[in-house]
Amino acid sequence: MKIVGVEREFDAEITERVPDRKVAWVTLGEGGERSRVVAFEPIGPAMGSFAQPPPP
Repeated sequence: MKIVGVEREFDAEITERVPDRKVAWVTLGEGGERSRVVAFEPIGPAMGSFAQPPPP
């Protein structure tokens, strides 16, 4: 994966999954362990949005 032009590689483990609603994961890599959550919300018949809370 490239982030701001810099190649990054990491392993991730999904820790929670609610189909079409939410995904949570923890990554292990060069920068240590990090966890994130992304929630998806429908906003119309063929559209959706997502929100990712800021890192702790």
